[in-house]
Amino acid sequence: MRPLKKLISLDEAFKILGENTSVINQLEEITLFKLANRVAAEDVLADKNVPPFRRAAMDGYAVIASSTFGASDRKPIYLTCIEKVHAGEIPTKTIKRNECIEIATGAMCPDSADAVVPVEFTNKVDSKIEILKGFTPGDNISPEGVDIRKGETVIRKGDVFTPARIGVLAALNKTSAKVFRRPKVAIIPTGREIAPLGTELNEGQVYDINSYTLRTLIAQNGAIPILFDIVPDEFAALENAILQALSTDLIVIVGGSSVGERDINIDVLSKHGTILFHGIQVKPGKPTLCGKIKDKLIINLPGYPTSCLTNAYLLLLPFIKKMASLPRERQKTVNAKLSRKFVGQLGRHQILTVTVKNGIATPAFKESGAITSIAWADGYIIIPYNVDLIEKGEEIEVFLF
Repeated sequence: MRPLKKLISLDEAFKILGENTSVINQLEEITLFKLANRVAAEDVLADKNVPPFRRAAMDGYAVIASSTFGASDRKPIYLTCIEKVHAGEIPTKTIKRNECIEIATGAMCPDSADAVVPVEFTNKVDSKIEILKGFTPGDNISPEGVDIRKGETVIRKGDVFTPARIGVLAALNKTSAKVFRRPKVAIIPTGREIAPLGTELNEGQVYDINSYTLRTLIAQNGAIPILFDIVPDEFAALENAILQALSTDLIVIVGGSSVGERDINIDVLSKHGTILFHGIQVKPGKPTLCGKIKDKLIINLPGYPTSCLTNAYLLLLPFIKKMASLPRERQKTVNAKLSRKFVGQLGRHQILTVTVKNGIATPAFKESGAITSIAWADGYIIIPYNVDLIEKGEEIEVFLF
């Protein structure tokens, strides 16, 4: 056993991780179909107006507005319809004051028209169109460029591509865009006690959970997970895996960060790089290890599933998003009252998973090795290192998953 000699604060761990996390600046150009949730690497300027022509905003009749002045239910005005224009068609005739053109929503308005009378304010009477309300110039006509003006910045560097922003590019006939490359994150599961899915368990083994929880979390947050095979607790095997993983942008080791005889990860990191910290004033997750080999950050999370995933949300996720140039978002929280008294641990931040229902937060934590401690939780609370007791009914802030 090699006891942890010094624990750093949670704030200090955040500071060290932030100082050693590099943003990925390499660019790639991808098609619109692959653009969802990617981050724009440059401003995009419109090279045309959208729409590129004046168009009807309603089904109805294109008119000279002044020819409808004074029209009402009691005193309708009658116009002659000289043409019908569907969307995608071009009007061929010029309207005079006593005339109109039947027009569909989205169809090009004739230059001679300056308003559209919606169909609900008209009737067909013999060969005439009865106008039941007066309209002013510009009514129910979308001007050219009302959506996008040529020269306008429609996408800004750092914007995340949503369906609507991708639609903006489509409106401008752009089939691709430049984005920041997604960071590649290596996941190295360790330990002889971990068995791959689809195999028979030996005595003392459990199935690999962390590879799948971390892979999902990383993929959902702007990065590409690179999953390694399970590595036994052997110096040479772990060394080989870490050196291979240096081709990625960030290395996450799972398990082997504690102080047992087989927890050799710190030895491998010390041989090839530097240790940034080993041990945080947090529960669960105290033995979290962080180091650097060359320019690659390595985070070693605890092996117990709840400790691993909780600390991934807390310590890994913000910095993956930073690498991916994703905007910093305030985590969603709710206020709730604790369902029962909970005793904290002075000197360590305590992360407690909870369920929330009708404003009541109920602890869901069983133990660090129980995946349901987090799977059945809605979020977690952070009990500060200087608080040893939260009373039943006390209002707390819950950080939602």
